[in-house]
Amino acid sequence: MLFALAVAVAGCGDGRPVSLKVDPDSGLDRGDDGGPAALDAGGEVGVDAGLSADAAQTLDGGPAGSGFGLLLLDLETGALDHPVYPRAVRSAAYEAFLARRVAQLRPDVVVVLGTVSSVDCAVIDEMDARRPCYQADERPSQAQRLLGGAYTVVCDALAETVCVGVRSTFARVDGVEPGAQSTEAGHTANLPGPACEYATGACGEESCDERSGVLALDLLALRGSLRLIAIDANGSGVDMGGAFYLGTRCRASQVAQAFGYAEEGPTLLVGDWAFEPGEMFQEAETAIWASNVGADARFWDHDAREGGGGRVPTRESPPRALAHVVSDFAEGECEVLSMPAIDNGFVFDPPEEESGRLLGFAVHCTLGWPRP
Repeated sequence: MLFALAVAVAGCGDGRPVSLKVDPDSGLDRGDDGGPAALDAGGEVGVDAGLSADAAQTLDGGPAGSGFGLLLLDLETGALDHPVYPRAVRSAAYEAFLARRVAQLRPDVVVVLGTVSSVDCAVIDEMDARRPCYQADERPSQAQRLLGGAYTVVCDALAETVCVGVRSTFARVDGVEPGAQSTEAGHTANLPGPACEYATGACGEESCDERSGVLALDLLALRGSLRLIAIDANGSGVDMGGAFYLGTRCRASQVAQAFGYAEEGPTLLVGDWAFEPGEMFQEAETAIWASNVGADARFWDHDAREGGGGRVPTRESPPRALAHVVSDFAEGECEVLSMPAIDNGFVFDPPEEESGRLLGFAVHCTLGWPRP
């Protein structure tokens, strides 16, 4: 269910710092924003020299000006039975490793789903410095630690687990200071059913996972305005009585909510939709998808395809394509980062910590943004 997205400017080069001026139309600060920030193993923020010359050309509408990149990162883990951080990235070292990987990709927009939020940490008295809620009220949120100070972060106003990070040199979020975090700048959809706690087995067919949701926000980039809609849809599961449920009612409503947030102008929808169009038992979700995405519809998808035309799985076990990128303006196809995975090379110590490894694969896209 949980997933993260990042948009990276195409053509990022050798990392040389450049100086850009404020754009008079958009009001964007096109100066050196310090580049992508990452966390070192000790949890401190490290900043590189700044935008490369190629990245500056992209922002300035030069030779690379029609391209942007997108990364989708799912933070859901398999640790359902963890007593404090079920389903969540709980290792500070692993969090820092992922932050470095995101920094290497140099994304412009990052959709991060399933973060450990201030809502979570408010009820956790954490004394272990290796855990995400340690001194939570004295340091940046997990989303901010993953992305660094070069990003403005907007999260949903309910669980604060559906977040979007926007590089300050790529776009401005109205009402939010560059580098800050807000839960008020976006449009948060109400849960279309009673909220439930998935990890405890309290969810069922009539309810909605409290950590699922839909968030929409408007970005003002140098190319123009962009509405970005992030979705982390309700999943299937097992209830307290041991019975399997599909979670269709809430999920289909959230899919409808996501498309319902689309307005005039370039629109990008990204996230873990918790279903693969055309799958058995997914008729309700597929019907809503088909009325919005396809040859005769407004939107098209950028999902990675296998040789036979099927979608590349974004989950390994069982193999399913649950993460999707959809737009009405962009060109190009995404790549599922499965071989190697975005966390390739990280060693969990002790080994039992590996239950906190990501379940889903990151998705990276290089997409064109044609001029009108």
